[in-house]
Amino acid sequence: MTARADKPHLSREHMLDLLKQMIRIRRFEDKCAELYTQEKIRGFLHLYDGEEAVAEVYNDLGNLLLAFVMVFTYFGFSQFLIIWSGNLPSEITWYVRRLNGGWQWLALVVALFHFIGPFFTLLSRDLKRTPRRLARIAVWLLPMYCLHLYWNVVPAFAESGPAWHLTNLAALVALGGGWFAAYCWHANRCLAAGGTVDNSPLADAT
Repeated sequence: MTARADKPHLSREHMLDLLKQMIRIRRFEDKCAELYTQEKIRGFLHLYDGEEAVAEVYNDLGNLLLAFVMVFTYFGFSQFLIIWSGNLPSEITWYVRRLNGGWQWLALVVALFHFIGPFFTLLSRDLKRTPRRLARIAVWLLPMYCLHLYWNVVPAFAESGPAWHLTNLAALVALGGGWFAAYCWHANRCLAAGGTVDNSPLADAT
């Protein structure tokens, strides 16, 4: 059997019928957008008008973000479980301080909003295919990650619990400034080469 025979055959009438259905759906979306602009449709409205290929790539990016959340949490919890089960004074002391004196509330916030919340939210396929909603989750994870680093790195010497210091903000600004400077350098190189800096990673997909 040849490869040509394996291909499905569509008659001209069938293809015209499919085209009519596509046009009907596109017109329906355009009408929904018009009514939403006139505030005749309330709530949130997201249309996939011209975004079919884009949505698939954003879905993959959402899955990648979900994988990072799961792997990061797995590493942190497995380390905690091994050290807590071993119960060696030289190792368990770090967790004893981090789970008492006010630090336990910080750990609870990290567990809830750095893993549990984003994990169940990113299970939604519709959310991962919506760029703005996916971007909100990614932006939300940034301060949560910084909070986790604060809980993980800052010495727990004070009996009163976590204490804020100016150096914490300076370190955050320095790290963010470094990444922003790298982005500006890359953008200038692209513009100098006559290219464009597309804010979407999906230019090739469309």
